[in-house]
Amino acid sequence: MATPASSTSKTDFPWWLAVAAALAVAAAIFIAASDLYAQVFATVAKGIGITVFVTVVAFALASAIGLGIALMGLSESRWLRQIARFYVEIIRGVPMLVLLFWIAFAGAPAFVAGWNALTAPLQSAGLFGELMIRDVSLLWRAIMALTIGYSAFISEVFRAGIQAVEKGQ
Repeated sequence: MATPASSTSKTDFPWWLAVAAALAVAAAIFIAASDLYAQVFATVAKGIGITVFVTVVAFALASAIGLGIALMGLSESRWLRQIARFYVEIIRGVPMLVLLFWIAFAGAPAFVAGWNALTAPLQSAGLFGELMIRDVSLLWRAIMALTIGYSAFISEVFRAGIQAVEKGQ
């Protein structure tokens, strides 16, 4: 059986990495040389930070809620199983963009109205101020929509993982 002549031949060189590095250097030069590119880069960098924050928080919340829903779905109680199944099937069937818009523009106002109705005695006693719709930021509305949407998907991952382990292990 013949062995290759060399494990580091010229065809193995990662040319794509060299091109990516050259593009990164060119972009850095353009950003450093132009105020417009510097402003655009600052805006994009801020957006990336917000995206990472929303992703991490929504994933953590969706994982916790998803685990709870998965455990409900594996429960001995028929009611808990049916509630979990209903949640998973309905939420997984709703497109994420629809869920984002619904939570942002219908769910948040409904939450504010419900919160104000529940805390009305405390508001009249002066312990709480009235919650306004604008007090619930769009960032947290997006986090809640992503949490609700992805918790249904993550619950199925947890449920399948738990069911894959045989009893007694």
